[in-house]
Amino acid sequence: MNVELITKGDLLEFKSDLLNEIKRIIQPGQASTKQWLKSVEVRKLLGIC
Repeated sequence: MNVELITKGDLLEFKSDLLNEIKRIIQPGQASTKQWLKSVEVRKLLGIC
């Protein structure tokens, strides 16, 4: 069984990478201004009738 140690520095680097990736995905210019979904849209997203 291999054991890998995770340091505090590793966790800080992971946090930084994760936040950067989230920021890249949710860029202000690309966010939809639509606040509410119609019931038809919700059903389609959930795959239900």
